Amino acid sequence: MAHSSPSSSPYVDALSTTAARLRELKVKLYAAVTGGGAGLSKLLWEPAGASSYLLGVQFPYHSRDFDTFVGRHVGTYSHETSAIALANAAFLRGQEILLKEENDIASLSSVLGLGATAALQTVRERRGRDRIWIAVRDRGGISVAGIEFQKGWWERRRQGEVCDLLCFNSLLARLDIPQLPLNLTPAELRHLRSRELHGEVLTLRKVPPPPLSVETIPVIFNATGDTAIPDALRLKDALLLPGSFNPLHPGHLQIARVVRCMTGKEPVFEISVTNVDKGRSDLTAVAGRIPQFQGGWSVIVDDIPRFIEKAERYRCDFVVGADTAARIVDPRFCLPGESVESIMARFQALGVTFFVAPRVGDDGIVKGVQQVVPERFRHLFIEVPVRVDVSSTALREAVQV
Repeated sequence: MAHSSPSSSPYVDALSTTAARLRELKVKLYAAVTGGGAGLSKLLWEPAGASSYLLGVQFPYHSRDFDTFVGRHVGTYSHETSAIALANAAFLRGQEILLKEENDIASLSSVLGLGATAALQTVRERRGRDRIWIAVRDRGGISVAGIEFQKGWWERRRQGEVCDLLCFNSLLARLDIPQLPLNLTPAELRHLRSRELHGEVLTLRKVPPPPLSVETIPVIFNATGDTAIPDALRLKDALLLPGSFNPLHPGHLQIARVVRCMTGKEPVFEISVTNVDKGRSDLTAVAGRIPQFQGGWSVIVDDIPRFIEKAERYRCDFVVGADTAARIVDPRFCLPGESVESIMARFQALGVTFFVAPRVGDDGIVKGVQQVVPERFRHLFIEVPVRVDVSSTALREAVQV
């Protein structure tokens, strides 16, 4: 049976119309697909003016390249969680490009990350189903779709062509733009199974935040989305990165990767629902931040606002910014009967080290360990050789503009 290729009529006009709409919406797209959907880059590139909305496309086909792209070993590569990991990584990669090239924080709110992972026809016998998982990440959250192919019904090339269009249409579905026709016969449609595919129209379902309550914390959400109760044994060889992560941004991950290379320890993010500076956060709001870590990183949600309490609970090292390091040694944050000296002595007895990322202050001066930590305490602090000046606060303000 002959099929229209995505580069021939009726796609040319539809692609041009779609590209014009993407430019109008000022979308900045980064995509990462593997196992199928290799033709997506052509669909995105083909219309004139694609450089106005297309930041990049990756095809991390080898498992090691996949792990490198998302930042950690994944294990299962054709799964909803894997597609989410790619979408999250693509979203942050797109933001990183705009930060480095344009230094325009406001434009970061227009970034969209698309991730897809497929298991299609192959030369070996594979027990799993032929399928594709697609995830789309933007500032509003993450949405996914999963489509299964009837095994043996299509050859690999045809499966790939359909994957190309499904990936492209997932982008259009997220932006509420009319989708490209799949041009499938009724028989072909019957051999596609998905609760997200209605005829030839793809819908996406939002990845919901996990349920959180006072009774369920502390809890650690692993990269796979599984949960567990954090304990000292699990975290003693980890690096804890406390913060609000509202939102998580490329700077957080850059620092995490650098310190992982320095120490060989695995970074784990931590959100405390109570903060010594900002008070108590709404649990529903905190839960809404969890999906942005999914597929790539682990995150703990607890109610431990003070660093000495975190240290006694988890017995691990910390990664902090210079502003936070300054607060750790600030007498104003000591409880009655405490002193900075006594708290630092407790950190030392626990074997805690603080890895500090320098920041540029409002006065334009770079602040690192030398500037914010008194000399008598500096043996507990190590400066990280990377500086990231974007802040979650600046990102939130940019989105509200």
